[in-house]
Formats: sequence, C-alpha cells, structure tokens
Amino acid sequence: MSLQKFTLITNDDFRLSLVLEKLSSECSGHVVLAHGITSDKNEDGFYTRLSQYLAENMYMVSRFDFRGHGESSGNSKDFNVNGQIEDFSTVLDWASDSYQLPIAIIAASFGAPAAINTTIDHESIIHALVLLNPVLDFNRTFVNPEVPWLKGKFSSDILISALNNNGIELTPDFTLGKKLIRELLELRPYEKLTRIKCPVLSIHGDHDEYVPYEVTAQYYKANEKSRLLTIEGANHGFGIENEQIVFTSCKEWLDQNLINAN
Repeated sequence: MSLQKFTLITNDDFRLSLVLEKLSSECSGHVVLAHGITSDKNEDGFYTRLSQYLAENMYMVSRFDFRGHGESSGNSKDFNVNGQIEDFSTVLDWASDSYQLPIAIIAASFGAPAAINTTIDHESIIHALVLLNPVLDFNRTFVNPEVPWLKGKFSSDILISALNNNGIELTPDFTLGKKLIRELLELRPYEKLTRIKCPVLSIHGDHDEYVPYEVTAQYYKANEKSRLLTIEGANHGFGIENEQIVFTSCKEWLDQNLINAN
C-alpha cells in the first residue's frame, strides 16, 4: 500500500493537509473524502478504514483536512461553507491535473453542503457523489434543531445574538465564526440537490441524534440516478457494526459509476 502526504495551497493562502492512498498504479478512479465540522481527514478512524478498503479495491483515495481542522492551517473561526468550497476546488484542481482518472466525492455530515456545490461547479470531472449522514438543512440541524445534539443549545435568536459577539461555541474545541453563522441562517443546501447531474447515493442512519434523518429521506432524490440507503438503528457515525455495509455500498456505487467513466 502506498501512502503519500501533500500540502496544497488555496487561492486565499490556507495550507491544506492531504493524504493519498493507493495499492498500485492501476486504479479505477480517484475518490476524494470530505469530513464533518468537528472532525478531520481521519473521521475518528472511519475514513482511515474506508480509504484502505477502497484502495484495496483498486481506487486511489485522497482525504484532506478542511481549513481550521487537523493539520491544515487556520482555526475554527476561519471555517465556513465558502471556505470549504475553495478548499474543495483546490483539491479537485490538483487531482484533475495530477491524475487522469474519473473522480468521485464521498462527503460526511457537514462536508455535504460544500460537496454539493463543488459537484455542481465541477460537473465535467465529478462522476459520482456519496453523502454520508449529510447536513442538508441548516435550519433543522443548527438554527431550530430537531435532534438531541443541539436541541435547547442553539436557536435562531441565539445565533443572531452570536453575530454581535465573537461567535458561539459548538464544542469546547470548536467555535463557529460569524461567516459560518450567517451561512447557517441564510443557506439551504437541499435546494441545490436538483442541480446535480451525476448519480448521488445518500446513506443515513435512521436513529441519527446529530443530523435529522427525515431531511435526507425528504430531499435525497436529486435526480433519476439518486438512491437512499437507510441504516436501521444507526446513529450519526453508523457504528462499527454497520461499517461493512456502508463500505460495500460505497464501493458498489463507485464501481457502477466510475469504471469506464472515461
């Protein structure tokens, strides 16, 4: 197994830490993994294991830290959706220029909104998208939370008030900056799903306590090539007991849509 580390520079001068994994020079496609809001390119080991699994099945896999996360530069207040999109564009430009392979994106949780925008903006090179427990509705997840994670902690009034202060703490290690708070109040990621032209697989646990499953069930149908896989009884991270079905489903989706894409 080959494991390489890269540092990419965005147009607004953030350093992005990226790890590329592959088994051999013969790959069926290039898969880019995008993490959630309080995680990093390893996703608590989930992405490390997924990357290895896909590499063993003849895919090149890149996983990177968004700005303000992991080994990339910046802090949590530098993180916002528009910044994520810039990070994504930097990674995809590098991937497209460096390797002549069809590309797919797998995005978890808060990585989904930027992945949706990026897929639309780079439709000529993105051949498949997988969304894992995706945040598709900021209102129902952060502004007026419907699930236990932020219910009673966040509200529209609290977030509006945070715009007049120095942001708001999401976790002890992560503070939302003003740009991100404005995006949470204004953006509706689900509205852009229907602009995606490539096949979209959404995988979501129906006992998710962080991101409402009902939103994904309502909006997953981006186009006629969309599919929803419900993991019954699973919480936000799926759980180790459900990893194999998630990994296998991702691989099968990639096999269907990347092999012979070019």
